[in-house]
Amino acid sequence: MINGAEKHGKSQYEGFNYWPKITVSCDTCNGDVILTHSKERDDRAFCSRECYRQVKTCRKNAMKDYIILKILREYPDGLPSDELAYMIGTMNHYHTNPNKISALLKFWVAKGVVTKRLINGSRGRTIYSLAKSYGNKPLGKGVIDFRGRKTYTQRVNMEN
Repeated sequence: MINGAEKHGKSQYEGFNYWPKITVSCDTCNGDVILTHSKERDDRAFCSRECYRQVKTCRKNAMKDYIILKILREYPDGLPSDELAYMIGTMNHYHTNPNKISALLKFWVAKGVVTKRLINGSRGRTIYSLAKSYGNKPLGKGVIDFRGRKTYTQRVNMEN
Protein backbone atom coordinates (compact mmCIF):
# COMPACT_ATOMS: atom_id res chain seq x y z
CA MET A 1 0.00 0.00 0.00
CA ILE A 2 1.11 3.53 -0.73
CA ASN A 3 0.86 6.13 2.00
CA GLY A 4 -1.04 9.30 1.08
CA ALA A 5 1.87 11.51 2.11
CA GLU A 6 4.10 9.72 -0.42
CA LYS A 7 1.49 9.98 -3.18
CA HIS A 8 0.55 13.64 -2.74
CA GLY A 9 3.73 14.97 -1.14
CA LYS A 10 1.84 16.56 1.77
CA SER A 11 1.75 15.42 5.37
CA GLN A 12 -1.99 16.10 5.69
CA TYR A 13 -2.67 12.91 3.65
CA GLU A 14 -0.53 10.74 5.94
CA GLY A 15 -3.37 8.54 7.23
CA PHE A 16 -4.76 7.72 3.78
CA ASN A 17 -3.52 4.56 2.12
CA TYR A 18 -3.77 3.78 -1.58
CA TRP A 19 -3.38 0.54 -3.47
CA PRO A 20 -0.74 0.56 -6.22
CA LYS A 21 -1.78 0.30 -9.85
CA ILE A 22 -0.99 -3.04 -11.49
CA THR A 23 -0.33 -3.52 -15.19
CA VAL A 24 -1.43 -6.76 -16.86
CA SER A 25 -1.67 -7.72 -20.52
CA CYS A 26 -4.90 -7.70 -22.52
CA ASP A 27 -6.36 -11.13 -23.25
CA THR A 28 -6.93 -10.25 -26.92
CA CYS A 29 -4.17 -7.97 -28.19
CA ASN A 30 -1.50 -8.22 -25.45
CA GLY A 31 -1.79 -4.47 -24.84
CA ASP A 32 -1.41 -2.99 -21.36
CA VAL A 33 -4.36 -2.95 -18.97
CA ILE A 34 -3.95 -0.90 -15.79
CA LEU A 35 -5.86 -2.32 -12.83
CA THR A 36 -6.85 0.10 -10.11
CA HIS A 37 -8.49 -0.64 -6.80
CA SER A 38 -12.10 0.16 -7.56
CA LYS A 39 -15.26 -1.88 -7.77
CA GLU A 40 -15.88 -1.19 -11.45
CA ARG A 41 -12.46 -1.77 -12.99
CA ASP A 42 -10.49 -4.08 -10.71
CA ASP A 43 -10.95 -7.31 -12.68
CA ARG A 44 -10.58 -6.17 -16.27
CA ALA A 45 -9.13 -8.58 -18.81
CA PHE A 46 -9.38 -6.44 -21.95
CA CYS A 47 -7.78 -3.09 -22.75
CA SER A 48 -10.79 -1.69 -24.59
CA ARG A 49 -14.37 -2.37 -25.52
CA GLU A 50 -13.22 -3.26 -29.02
CA CYS A 51 -11.11 -6.17 -27.71
CA TYR A 52 -14.02 -7.33 -25.53
CA ARG A 53 -16.43 -7.07 -28.47
CA GLN A 54 -14.12 -9.10 -30.72
CA VAL A 55 -14.26 -12.01 -28.28
CA LYS A 56 -17.96 -11.69 -27.49
CA THR A 57 -19.19 -11.50 -31.07
CA CYS A 58 -16.95 -14.02 -32.84
CA ARG A 59 -19.41 -16.91 -32.17
CA LYS A 60 -22.56 -17.71 -30.24
CA ASN A 61 -20.97 -19.23 -27.10
CA ALA A 62 -17.60 -17.50 -27.45
CA MET A 63 -17.81 -15.60 -24.16
CA LYS A 64 -18.79 -18.76 -22.33
CA ASP A 65 -15.81 -20.52 -23.88
CA TYR A 66 -13.55 -17.65 -22.84
CA ILE A 67 -14.81 -17.76 -19.24
CA ILE A 68 -14.29 -21.53 -19.03
CA LEU A 69 -10.73 -21.21 -20.32
CA LYS A 70 -10.05 -18.32 -17.94
CA ILE A 71 -11.24 -20.38 -14.96
CA LEU A 72 -9.11 -23.32 -16.09
CA ARG A 73 -6.09 -21.00 -16.30
CA GLU A 74 -6.59 -20.07 -12.64
CA TYR A 75 -6.70 -23.75 -11.59
CA PRO A 76 -3.64 -25.46 -13.14
CA ASP A 77 -4.48 -28.83 -11.50
CA GLY A 78 -7.80 -28.86 -13.36
CA LEU A 79 -11.47 -29.03 -12.43
CA PRO A 80 -14.31 -31.46 -13.13
CA SER A 81 -17.23 -30.29 -15.24
CA ASP A 82 -19.65 -30.06 -12.29
CA GLU A 83 -17.40 -27.61 -10.45
CA LEU A 84 -16.92 -25.59 -13.63
CA ALA A 85 -20.70 -25.43 -14.10
CA TYR A 86 -21.15 -24.28 -10.50
CA MET A 87 -18.48 -21.58 -10.86
CA ILE A 88 -19.91 -20.26 -14.11
CA GLY A 89 -23.44 -20.28 -12.70
CA THR A 90 -22.57 -18.41 -9.52
CA MET A 91 -20.00 -15.94 -10.83
CA ASN A 92 -21.16 -15.17 -14.36
CA HIS A 93 -24.88 -16.00 -14.28
CA TYR A 94 -24.81 -18.46 -17.16
CA HIS A 95 -27.33 -21.20 -16.48
CA THR A 96 -25.52 -24.38 -17.38
CA ASN A 97 -24.96 -27.94 -16.25
CA PRO A 98 -21.99 -30.34 -16.34
CA ASN A 99 -23.18 -31.99 -19.55
CA LYS A 100 -23.18 -28.67 -21.41
CA ILE A 101 -19.71 -27.87 -20.06
CA SER A 102 -18.41 -31.25 -21.25
CA ALA A 103 -19.95 -30.69 -24.67
CA LEU A 104 -18.32 -27.26 -24.97
CA LEU A 105 -14.97 -28.62 -23.81
CA LYS A 106 -14.96 -31.43 -26.44
CA PHE A 107 -14.05 -28.84 -29.06
CA TRP A 108 -11.17 -27.45 -26.98
CA VAL A 109 -9.87 -30.95 -26.17
CA ALA A 110 -9.86 -31.79 -29.88
CA LYS A 111 -7.86 -28.62 -30.63
CA GLY A 112 -5.33 -29.40 -27.88
CA VAL A 113 -6.08 -26.30 -25.81
CA VAL A 114 -7.63 -28.28 -22.94
CA THR A 115 -6.47 -31.65 -21.64
CA LYS A 116 -8.70 -34.17 -19.94
CA ARG A 117 -7.86 -37.05 -17.67
CA LEU A 118 -9.92 -39.67 -15.89
CA ILE A 119 -9.62 -40.30 -12.18
CA ASN A 120 -10.50 -43.74 -10.74
CA GLY A 121 -10.67 -45.57 -14.06
CA SER A 122 -13.22 -45.27 -16.83
CA ARG A 123 -16.15 -44.69 -14.43
CA GLY A 124 -14.47 -41.92 -12.45
CA ARG A 125 -14.61 -38.17 -12.80
CA THR A 126 -13.14 -36.37 -15.78
CA ILE A 127 -10.77 -33.56 -14.84
CA TYR A 128 -10.26 -30.80 -17.40
CA SER A 129 -7.20 -28.55 -17.33
CA LEU A 130 -5.68 -25.96 -19.62
CA ALA A 131 -2.72 -27.25 -21.65
CA LYS A 132 0.65 -26.07 -20.36
CA SER A 133 1.46 -24.32 -23.65
CA TYR A 134 -1.60 -22.04 -23.28
CA GLY A 135 -0.92 -20.96 -19.70
CA ASN A 136 0.53 -17.55 -20.60
CA LYS A 137 -1.05 -16.96 -24.00
CA PRO A 138 -3.93 -14.49 -24.44
CA LEU A 139 -7.09 -16.60 -24.23
CA GLY A 140 -9.31 -14.08 -26.00
CA LYS A 141 -7.14 -14.25 -29.10
CA GLY A 142 -7.27 -18.06 -28.91
CA VAL A 143 -11.06 -18.01 -28.81
CA ILE A 144 -11.16 -15.66 -31.80
CA ASP A 145 -8.66 -17.78 -33.75
CA PHE A 146 -10.37 -21.11 -33.07
CA ARG A 147 -14.03 -20.05 -32.91
CA GLY A 148 -14.11 -16.98 -35.16
CA ARG A 149 -15.88 -16.89 -38.49
CA LYS A 150 -13.65 -17.73 -41.42
CA THR A 151 -14.15 -17.59 -45.14
CA TYR A 152 -14.10 -20.75 -47.22
CA THR A 153 -10.56 -20.11 -48.47
CA GLN A 154 -9.29 -19.56 -44.91
CA ARG A 155 -10.82 -22.86 -43.80
CA VAL A 156 -9.33 -24.73 -46.76
CA ASN A 157 -5.88 -23.21 -46.12
CA MET A 158 -6.03 -24.21 -42.44
CA GLU A 159 -6.77 -27.83 -43.34
CA ASN A 160 -3.83 -28.06 -45.75
